[in-house]
Amino acid sequence: MIVGDVLAAGIRTWRNGDRRRVLLAGGSVAMSIVLGRIHPPLVEAGIVATPYRVSFAFLAIVLALSDVLVSNAALAWGYADEM
Repeated sequence: MIVGDVLAAGIRTWRNGDRRRVLLAGGSVAMSIVLGRIHPPLVEAGIVATPYRVSFAFLAIVLALSDVLVSNAALAWGYADEM
């Protein structure tokens, strides 16, 4: 189950001291799971009158992981300048 995997990886990374990465990656995955599971039943029940927008829930993952990628690239750029 993806929730268990995300939780286990988050705990392991938190214990290693990289709390920012846990909050960004784990929080975005948790948010996308929650939004992806809440919105469709609301549309089915007629409470929300919007089209299905489950794909937008994954945008949080893309944004968070791109932030991690950019910060790693900037860090590597700094290391390359030191050499």
